[in-house]
Amino acid sequence: MQYFANLALAVFSASDNGVLAYEAGGARSISQLVWLDRSGKQLEALGPPGDYLEPRISGDGRRVAMDIRDLRTGKADIWIYDLTRRVSTRFTSEPPDNVFPVWSPDGSRVVFASNRKGSDDLYQKVSSGTGNDEEFLVQERRLLVPTDWSSDGRFVVYNVSDVKTKRGWDLGIYSVADKKSSAFLSTPSSEANGRFSPDVRWLAYTSDDSGRNEVYVQPFPATGGKWQISTAGGGQPVWNRNGKEIFYVSADNKLMVVDVKADPGFEAGTPRALFDVRLKSGTGWKYDISPDGQRFLANIAVEEVKANLITLVLNWAAEIK
Repeated sequence: MQYFANLALAVFSASDNGVLAYEAGGARSISQLVWLDRSGKQLEALGPPGDYLEPRISGDGRRVAMDIRDLRTGKADIWIYDLTRRVSTRFTSEPPDNVFPVWSPDGSRVVFASNRKGSDDLYQKVSSGTGNDEEFLVQERRLLVPTDWSSDGRFVVYNVSDVKTKRGWDLGIYSVADKKSSAFLSTPSSEANGRFSPDVRWLAYTSDDSGRNEVYVQPFPATGGKWQISTAGGGQPVWNRNGKEIFYVSADNKLMVVDVKADPGFEAGTPRALFDVRLKSGTGWKYDISPDGQRFLANIAVEEVKANLITLVLNWAAEIK
């Protein structure tokens, strides 16, 4: 049965009359990591097509961490691509899945999610690949997904969801020095994908509070203020490292940019489209920006591998007994 362990989801359905239907393998979207300029022009591709997820560029712009899912086994591991040498190196290998890499600001470590204990917890490892994985943040019966590490190295923001209720995502903050976690946003809505501003005074994130996903900004630490950045649906916010722009992906697949002023107060301009982009479908980060804010590393959809046939099992409950 197809099982997405890192999200605790399986693809099956059981009827009232004892028929079980399941999919042994799923459709996988093949993509390619491509550099685009601010007009959307393709500059170059990084390596061959594959099942890539969550590309993240290191602070010095020299390396890219990403998930690569094996097309045969479905197992996902983190790989690091050296942009100078043009070489990919496997970074994780522990079963079953290791996903959602986030760089420390100095590039010395990578924090990531792994479901090796049954639900996603956070681990870290030295970015050179030496040494063992270390527990970073473990919370019982919670799914944790890291989304950013503040530029001062003090905080990691992460998505958190209850394994049982799966009510939606909330935003948590982990203090690296104190080794303590706290809630940043926990509401009946779903809030996810937090990204710190370069000066660590603001946090951009996605919320469905209005009934659809939009991009918002709040002060950090939270004081109750909130500004909506997108105007017609959007997600996956990323700050320009100069602190003057926020990028996001619109509901109709355009890469958008918003001019912002964040000192002393916060002001946001009108969103404008940079270009159309056919990003890979599914969860997780689909692009990142270069340190100078002039290029985008986009996970572009290439093709989709067809799913396997659906299998029917009759009287499956009796077989369990």
